[in-house]
Amino acid sequence: MKQDERKAILKEDFRFLDDITIHEVDGQLMLGDGEMPFNVAAVMREEEFVKKWIMPFALGNDFGINYFDVGTWHKLTHRGTQSVLVVDAEDKPVLLVRPLITHNLTGRDFDLLRNVSRHIQQVQADTYRSNDPNASMEAATAVKDHLEAKRLTLTDLVSPEFYEKHGIVPEVEKKVYYIKDVIHGRTPAKIEDINKSREILYRDHRKEKVTADEYLFLKNLSKDQFIIDEKISAQDANKAQDIEKPSNPLEC
Repeated sequence: MKQDERKAILKEDFRFLDDITIHEVDGQLMLGDGEMPFNVAAVMREEEFVKKWIMPFALGNDFGINYFDVGTWHKLTHRGTQSVLVVDAEDKPVLLVRPLITHNLTGRDFDLLRNVSRHIQQVQADTYRSNDPNASMEAATAVKDHLEAKRLTLTDLVSPEFYEKHGIVPEVEKKVYYIKDVIHGRTPAKIEDINKSREILYRDHRKEKVTADEYLFLKNLSKDQFIIDEKISAQDANKAQDIEKPSNPLEC
């Protein structure tokens, strides 16, 4: 076959690449058509995402309460296998929410898992060992401590920059909701107390000044579960500086 003929055949076979473009979304390069990346299942306005989804992603289900509507998200993303693109009012992409099935396994992790899979297949093919429920579990248990990848959570699927843009710190919100829904699940706390705890915890996170009385308030609201002894004791030592003394010693 002549070189010109070979080039013509290759050009015809790969003609579909002419319509493929590279999209940069949320700092990632992705292949797609002229409008959007291939694996994007839905496009959502930033305002809608922030209103309906940013807090469920931030909270996830870390302490036994599921704040995330998996059913609805599955419908949007083909059972969690595709992404959602979030755009601003000018249709500019501002966030790409990766699929729920996203992982961060390394090449070494894949090799380990392949070896475990082959080991399990050998176990299942062994007449004597296939009836031993612990034979396969031992291999799986042994390899889990050697995986390099850290577990991805729902919170990790939204970029830290996007949380920061909207004034949300997931680790702080989880503390607030833990106080609200776990500690006070059966005896609801006053909403103003929950809001006060959020404001205090955010200041503490930013390493801004928090008074001894405010730390004690958190301690009492959390029923002694949020005890920050070193900060309370340090503040108590200088309590006179935090609380303005009345000019009249008899004045309350």
